[in-house]
Amino acid sequence: MTNEQANETTYRPSGHHPAAWVLIALGSLLLLSNLLDIGGGIFFIVLGGAFLAGHLSTRNYGLLIPAMILIGMGAGISLSDLELFGFENYWVPFCLGIGFVAIYLIDRTTWFQSGTWPLWPGGFLVLISVWGAAYEAGWIDQLWWDFVDIMEVWWPALIILWGVTLLRRRKKVED
Repeated sequence: MTNEQANETTYRPSGHHPAAWVLIALGSLLLLSNLLDIGGGIFFIVLGGAFLAGHLSTRNYGLLIPAMILIGMGAGISLSDLELFGFENYWVPFCLGIGFVAIYLIDRTTWFQSGTWPLWPGGFLVLISVWGAAYEAGWIDQLWWDFVDIMEVWWPALIILWGVTLLRRRKKVED
């Protein structure tokens, strides 16, 4: 081996660097924002897409969660801006719920790491947003809507109960 060969360094692109995907998505978003009049929802979709690309290239489950939450939130904001079907207030929680369900579905079709936890917040958000839209459209009466009003205040109690249930389950396993 000569001195020249020993000093040469070979560089190979890895394609598995999440920060690179975030930079590419952010640069693309800023360029599109300079060229077009884009709403705020697109920002979340593109950023979520970068996290999703990072997840797919690295198989890092921790990137799938923010990816689908950001994409769901961005889709909801975009649909709210369009006031599609006249339901501007219900698109964000609905699409965010779909994003949580997508975490479960994508993971189940690829690496099976998540369990069923994403279905709980996803199902709750979809149910509440569909219920709210049905009330606003006049498909359900005030009696049913009262439950949703109560849940708007007391839904954190469900999270507390969920946490207590997890602690009790863990304690039984340890004993």
